Amino acid sequence: MLYQIIAIFLGGGLGSIARYGISKGVLFYFKHDLPLGTFLANLLACLILGLALGKYEPMFSEKNFWFFFVIIGFTGGFSTFSTFSFETLVLFKTGQFWYGIANVLFSVGITMTLLWYLIYRSQLL
Repeated sequence: MLYQIIAIFLGGGLGSIARYGISKGVLFYFKHDLPLGTFLANLLACLILGLALGKYEPMFSEKNFWFFFVIIGFTGGFSTFSTFSFETLVLFKTGQFWYGIANVLFSVGITMTLLWYLIYRSQLL
């Protein structure tokens, strides 16, 4: 039980730092009202999660250290539904209704499709 907590703690911390870095990096290069940093972090988190549970599933199936570190810790700290929700509400509040709708559709649609594709495609091969 203690190793699980340590793995989640380390992975979550590193995931949060990675998310912060991506958000700052995207903001530096793309000064835009769309929350592209959060979108990219969530997209990459789904990519990592999909690869881990799809292509590399045997490595993570036993709920070992790496499962808690990567699946629960890192991707949990790296992706952020609360930030996505807040940024979407800000878009609506500032009158950028269509950007808000686009943010929801792209964020949910693309990340869910990517995750589904990575997990189930690897099972079909």
